[in-house]
Amino acid sequence: MHGVIRMTQHFIPPSPHLHDRWEDQVSLEKEMLVEGRQRMKDRIDRAIQKRDMNRMRPHRSLLKEWVLPVSEGIKAWMSKMSSKRGPKPIALPRLQELEPETAAVVALKSMLRMLSIERRAILAVATEIGTWCEHEARCQKWKEEEPQDWKETAAHYAKRGSNAAHQKRSRISLFNKYVWEKIGWIAWTDTDRIRVGLELINIIIETTRRFFIIPDPEWVPKRMRGGVYSKRPYVLEADNELLQWVASAMDDELVHAPVYMPTLIPPLDWTGPRDGGYYTPFVKTPFLIRIKHNQQDTKQNALEEFEALDMPEVYAALNRVQCTPWQINRRVFDVAKEVWDKDLALAGLPRQEEIKVPPRPYGVEEGTEEYKEWQKLAGDIRTSNAKRVSKFLAYRRAFSVADRFKDEPEFYFPHYLDFRGRMYPIPSDLSPQGQDLHRGLLTFARPKPVGLKDAGWLAIHLANCFGVDKVSYDDRIEWVEQRNDQWLSIDEDPLLDRRWIGKDDDDNWQRLAAIFEWARWLREGEGMMSALPVRVDGTCNGIQHLSAMVLDEEGGASVNLIPSEKPRDIYQEVADQLTEVLIADINNPIAEKWLELFEGAAPRSVTKRPVMILPYGGTTHAYFSYTMDWLKKADPHGNVFPVAKTETSNPRVDAVNYLVKLIRKAVEGTVKRPVEVMEWLQQCAKESAKRGLPLWWRTPVGFYVRQFYGEKKGTRIDTNLDGQRIMLQNWHDTNTLDVDGQTRAVAPNFVHSLDASALMSCVNLLGPNGIECFTSIHDAYGSVAADMHTLASCLREAFILTYSEPVLENYRLACIAASAGKAKMPKPLAKGSLDISKIRDANYFFA
Repeated sequence: MHGVIRMTQHFIPPSPHLHDRWEDQVSLEKEMLVEGRQRMKDRIDRAIQKRDMNRMRPHRSLLKEWVLPVSEGIKAWMSKMSSKRGPKPIALPRLQELEPETAAVVALKSMLRMLSIERRAILAVATEIGTWCEHEARCQKWKEEEPQDWKETAAHYAKRGSNAAHQKRSRISLFNKYVWEKIGWIAWTDTDRIRVGLELINIIIETTRRFFIIPDPEWVPKRMRGGVYSKRPYVLEADNELLQWVASAMDDELVHAPVYMPTLIPPLDWTGPRDGGYYTPFVKTPFLIRIKHNQQDTKQNALEEFEALDMPEVYAALNRVQCTPWQINRRVFDVAKEVWDKDLALAGLPRQEEIKVPPRPYGVEEGTEEYKEWQKLAGDIRTSNAKRVSKFLAYRRAFSVADRFKDEPEFYFPHYLDFRGRMYPIPSDLSPQGQDLHRGLLTFARPKPVGLKDAGWLAIHLANCFGVDKVSYDDRIEWVEQRNDQWLSIDEDPLLDRRWIGKDDDDNWQRLAAIFEWARWLREGEGMMSALPVRVDGTCNGIQHLSAMVLDEEGGASVNLIPSEKPRDIYQEVADQLTEVLIADINNPIAEKWLELFEGAAPRSVTKRPVMILPYGGTTHAYFSYTMDWLKKADPHGNVFPVAKTETSNPRVDAVNYLVKLIRKAVEGTVKRPVEVMEWLQQCAKESAKRGLPLWWRTPVGFYVRQFYGEKKGTRIDTNLDGQRIMLQNWHDTNTLDVDGQTRAVAPNFVHSLDASALMSCVNLLGPNGIECFTSIHDAYGSVAADMHTLASCLREAFILTYSEPVLENYRLACIAASAGKAKMPKPLAKGSLDISKIRDANYFFA
């Protein structure tokens, strides 16, 4: 592990204009802009086709801006009309059936829906508004009169994943069939609907001053029966200023919507926070450091502050990572494309075509068992179809980019940083940090020859892809070698021998890529040229960092910071503690049932996510969510914990709440010092917030983290819409510091900033030590097999470098500076006896 060469100078690339692919790169950046504009135009066209411009961002922003003043206008009108003597307006009793906020949303949506498409006859708009207001009134009445029936119906649609349009149609049908008479509903008349619509249109016109009613200028007289000519109708029109604003906003959407793709030449080096990544004005490169949405009010200050900072090591690491050359793995691409084109829906790829819902069998009547079976089948298919859409679009984009670059000898991924210093590729449709298919499709473009020792890394990587990663390296290699016939069989025809496809969708395509590489090693042997990315992960990396901060030997040992013959498994250790507690509480029926489901011993899978999220501020709600997800997979039919619930109890919720308390106690009992560090970080942050200024701290690599969470200010409208309680928010984050937000966020942000710092330090050791190809996903590092021994040394040396600095003491000083010395900081934390240098010999630190 010793002998790592330190970086002495930064890599300086040749002038990009001299690169033989320069003209191709310029053309590609033009293509990115054209592609982005086309995507946005397609969205606009779909909105126009569906006659609903509310899908577009400018229209949604107008809805948020106007809904509160319009609802206030409705309240004022109702108050005025209610106190008025004499006959009341026809619309008044109908509008009293609705919440003003609901009526405002319905009316605004109808008026904005056709904005910038065409003029609309005032009567048609009024009728549409009145019709949907009646629908909302029906839903409200249903909910009030038959709450249990309503609740079950809503739960049914939520479970099915039905979209809004389907829910509306279905609710109207159900209401007409079963609910109408039960609740004594009195239908609105045509006059009711029109009058309600007209009153709401008038209120919107008076409130916004952006619409007006005019005689239709394009009207052509038509002769009616009896020789009478039709009268010129009135139409609703928006004023020119509003139309110009919408047109300008839509143009901005087109201009600022490039589709970011990889580059054909090494990306433009970042030398400051504003310029880097892409070369031409066709592609507006994002600002280097992404500012969180709740820091937007101080964004300009942040940009200016970052421009004044000197961060040479940060820029050096970022530029080296984005200069890693990549290729498309053609063998994996060919298999994946065949699965996609044939619509086989294997290895996590969704179906391209919707599954057709079978018609109701002939002669089957409602209420029969056959009808219920058909109804359930149809519902399951609709749910599956609804869930596949977003996955389908994401995979289609990934295949499009892979197809575009499959014949390129090499390409590159420009990167940016988040505000903690973590690196991310700018392109997202296909990226080294993307989902399993992305990582399976990508391979390095600079292969190196594989020797016997290097081949061990290919085997370790293959075993890791199959989840065989909690045993020693030798055991992993042996596990792979025992299955050589299986790998060769899969390599020969992966669609015939599908043993590479797992039950989950996590690593299928990476497994296939690893199998292809190992099979090639079996055929070619030493000297084989390999460019496959081989990755190793940190063991619960957040706890590794928290333990290192205070030299916690107990916590460090549990996450492999010290040498051991085989890897420690903290997830299983917590699971073992959980088992002991359950056995001790065996007289509790819930504990007994959990042990039944666990078959006597809690598996590591039930504690993995709770342990993983501890360093990142894992809440009880998050623990509950992950545990409930686990239970749904482990006991889908409710054989142990019934799915059915009563008015007074929910067996599944009760069971999960019980287990979550035990898991949290087991986790915190296993990693006591890391929990102590997190609480200390929060205490310091709370004290530092007294002057209301951003908290800055410098990481060991020289990145400056700027943490500022602004208080929220604005409006929130809670109302019923389509029978659902919805919340419309028009909030923005101010430049007033949110002390609670600042305190809650600091522990995960501090940990992330240090894992980013260690990564950058590692990257800056790679070049001087002969490593050209590198990939990372925060706490997972990778290179070609031939360079993995060197990478293992570099990443350990980088971690030691990171904690050779007093990171907690420096953070405490930063908090004192933010408070201008007015804070009463907690005392520095006591250090333990962990020897950080032992990481050099800790084989399973990253494994």
